[in-house]
Amino acid sequence: MSPDRRSHQSGAALVIVLLLLLVMTLLGLASLRATLLEERMSGALFDRSLAFQSAEYAMREAESFINVEAVNIVSDADARTLFGNAFDCTATGMRCETQPGMLLPAASPVSNQSCAFDPAFWRSVPVIGAPVDAVGVPQFCLEFTGTSIMDSEQLSAEIQDGGATEMTLYHYRIHARSADPNDAAVRTAGRAVVTLQGQFVISRI
Repeated sequence: MSPDRRSHQSGAALVIVLLLLLVMTLLGLASLRATLLEERMSGALFDRSLAFQSAEYAMREAESFINVEAVNIVSDADARTLFGNAFDCTATGMRCETQPGMLLPAASPVSNQSCAFDPAFWRSVPVIGAPVDAVGVPQFCLEFTGTSIMDSEQLSAEIQDGGATEMTLYHYRIHARSADPNDAAVRTAGRAVVTLQGQFVISRI
């Protein structure tokens, strides 16, 4: 190459290569960021699925607990307390919230607060049926919400043939959660906590 031609070169190829390298780097970083975001979303979805399964397991345990304990119910008083394991929402001055996990109102006595405010009412269940990778212990809390009567017109023919004229229904509200949100292990791990709520009714002739 002659000295004259070398003197007219401006290095445009180097600038283009550097720009292309910069664009490729930005594209790579964007792709990496999207991959990390999708991985975190998948992890959060999996964690929530485990928490939901744990809460559902606690719900089934609560229903089983009521069925077992309800065998000994012979009066309304027995049904209200379910032998010390249910909170009586029908009593005067008792506070029963449908949203557990709320903050206790200032200057409110703990003695008349239910599942939403008093952790003492929550029962832990065995982790045998809970998901293996779940963090924390599944729990449930029971509230007695009242009774209703089924008269002879509502009873089935089979029950009426037995001589029954009416049936008493005892209503319970079940709060079930995958773990205690105040549990240090759950808070440290930043794991999801799912709370479920259901109604359960038992009958007595």
